[in-house]
Amino acid sequence: MGGPVIHDKTFFFVSGQRWTDRRLGSGVVIRGVPTDEGRSLLRSIAGTRPTVQALLDFLPPAQQAVPGLTAPVVVVGNRFDIPLGTLSGSSNISFDDWQWSGRIDHRFNDRHSFGVRYLGDDQTNSGGGQVTPPGLSTIVSRSTHSLSPFLTSSFSARLFNELRLSYSRRPSNSDGLDPRSKQIPSIEVNELGLIGAANSATRTAIGLNIQSPITRFWNNYQVQDTVALVRGPHVLKFGIDVRNERASDFALVRSRGSLVYNTLQDLVNDTANSGSIVSPLRGGQRVQHYNYTEYFAFFQDEWRFRPRLSFTMGLRYEAPGNVFSSFEVLRQSILSAAGGDPRYDYGGLPSRDLNNWAPRVGFNYRMNRLPGALGRLTGDDQSVIRGGYARTYDHSYYQPAGQVGNSFPFVKVFNLTRNAELARNHSQRSLDASHRRPEHARPHCCLTRLPFPIRRAICSSIRTSTRRRLGADRRLPWDEGDGTV
Repeated sequence: MGGPVIHDKTFFFVSGQRWTDRRLGSGVVIRGVPTDEGRSLLRSIAGTRPTVQALLDFLPPAQQAVPGLTAPVVVVGNRFDIPLGTLSGSSNISFDDWQWSGRIDHRFNDRHSFGVRYLGDDQTNSGGGQVTPPGLSTIVSRSTHSLSPFLTSSFSARLFNELRLSYSRRPSNSDGLDPRSKQIPSIEVNELGLIGAANSATRTAIGLNIQSPITRFWNNYQVQDTVALVRGPHVLKFGIDVRNERASDFALVRSRGSLVYNTLQDLVNDTANSGSIVSPLRGGQRVQHYNYTEYFAFFQDEWRFRPRLSFTMGLRYEAPGNVFSSFEVLRQSILSAAGGDPRYDYGGLPSRDLNNWAPRVGFNYRMNRLPGALGRLTGDDQSVIRGGYARTYDHSYYQPAGQVGNSFPFVKVFNLTRNAELARNHSQRSLDASHRRPEHARPHCCLTRLPFPIRRAICSSIRTSTRRRLGADRRLPWDEGDGTV
């Protein structure tokens, strides 16, 4: 929808779109879930134990008992056979998306015009991922908003300029359907069919998966200015581009911990076969923050050398932002909290990459009609030979920095193998962590257990690629538009 606001001066346009999708998702069948009778028996013999409480709170009773299927449990010298059965489930998968845009154009005079563009996209996707047991499906929400005002000026018949400012904002969040699922670590019990730690449709363990929750937030600012100058057979273009990108990222895998028990007896005794939990080192932080600025500049000459032959030559310079620069303050904080222990020092972080020069050359030749039968192939001014060479650089992104920030020496990983006393202490800390503030939920970690030799290698250099092209285009004789082959 659109129309004039001021006759021959100001115009507006708006659009909106609603997109929905509804589906039914099915989960896997778990064989080994305690029945109502089994739950009552477990509650009576070990209901006060934290691991048993977690099992009873987050795993519903079996929908159908399996005759003869039991799990033996010994408590205080007495043996009990816990009846087991099967559990299945389904989920309502929904996707809702609102997209809209707005545009305002204003013409000051024949030489200057102003415009604003706005794009919005809000979407929510729920019910995906794990289905059984219920409440562990994921809800993913994203919201993207972009605003770009620009000013176009024609200072003369040969000199043009466009100034553009841009801002974009994009938060996203991924969490579990049931908020209570974050109160316990990921708990697997192999004998009961509760397996899997990572987010997957086949996961059946209780507690939210180890990759959730995830919260990210981006703010991007951009300034562009492009100038075009016509001088005889040359069309010269040059411009600059400055971008500031700011992001906050919480995506610490296993921040709530994970535990694996082989049998129901191990769960009752709180003797984990393995366990792991990840938390920041003292002086570190759970949320990673990034703030870096990128600079770009280019020059290009389109030269019409002959009526049928033209050349394009250009050079672009790129100074990508250093996504690792934000780690310097964090590195100093961790090193200070460790009393200057060099084993906690990552070492020198990479500096900004400043040698990214991207040249490009190309030509365009419109062919005459060739003699004889070849003339039917080329046609009358309907065939063009094009060729060129260009070097390009990948855009910098913060994912490699995120991997570094989730590794030692910025976080500590506490891993345990089967040992009754250590496993019991670790699992108890993991269960208790859900009831305390995050800064008090970090497990104790012996200095000798930290993997000091293991560090991720980082480099700020941006990948490059080289492109070469040589080809011919032929306009179709019956095509009235721009069709070519």
